[in-house]
Amino acid sequence: MLLSVRALVAGYGAVQALYGVELEVREGEIVSLLGANGAGKTTTLRAISGVIRPWSGEVVLGGRRFDHEPPEVRAAWGLGHLPEGRGILTSLTVGENLMLGATVRRDGATAIRRDRDRLLELFPALAGRLGQPAGMLSGGQQQMLGLARALLARPRLLMVDELSFGLAPVVVEELLQLVREARESGTSFLLVEQSLSVLAISDRSYVIAGGRTLLEGRSSELRARGAESLARVYLGTHAQDVRTSPPGGMS
Repeated sequence: MLLSVRALVAGYGAVQALYGVELEVREGEIVSLLGANGAGKTTTLRAISGVIRPWSGEVVLGGRRFDHEPPEVRAAWGLGHLPEGRGILTSLTVGENLMLGATVRRDGATAIRRDRDRLLELFPALAGRLGQPAGMLSGGQQQMLGLARALLARPRLLMVDELSFGLAPVVVEELLQLVREARESGTSFLLVEQSLSVLAISDRSYVIAGGRTLLEGRSSELRARGAESLARVYLGTHAQDVRTSPPGGMS
């Protein structure tokens, strides 16, 4: 198991945000974590990556507990975290932003250059803009840059918060296809989304509401439930029915 989260409880100050979140990511998987705004999705990623410290519960990466380790230790293990908002430094060039992803690597300039060239083949929209200020990129191109930068660190698991935020559906579809292709190079993904479009590329999905995991299953089966059914889970209605009576085949 690449990532195992058990009974995760966390919050900010005296305000509790998570009430026992549970999820797993296996080697080679794309897993989506779905939920409405305020459901606890971003807090879950922050607790996994160490941006905030869990109050209780376990975060196990590759068989080792990391819930009390600082973020840099988790990053050195191979955990990547692309937060919402892209985090692009607009005053730097596209190429400079991209190379920030290599700062955690210790395998030499040749390997980094090889991976950089491979990523530019995967993200051709960036290849001709390396000398431009990153602030000149469109929203979709900035999201591509953030994703490429995160991948240059060669994470074993990359967590992405709201890849589709503020982007047109056609751009989102392109980004999701890039995630699918990046998975072929050995990176597993945990994608946090409000949009159900991520179900098209993920292997398994979790639905979170009110800081609790309410539903899990194969993404194809969640798609079959339909948007209206999942929307009720997002809003927390019929939550007890969801917990006790999952559709056939759910795990």
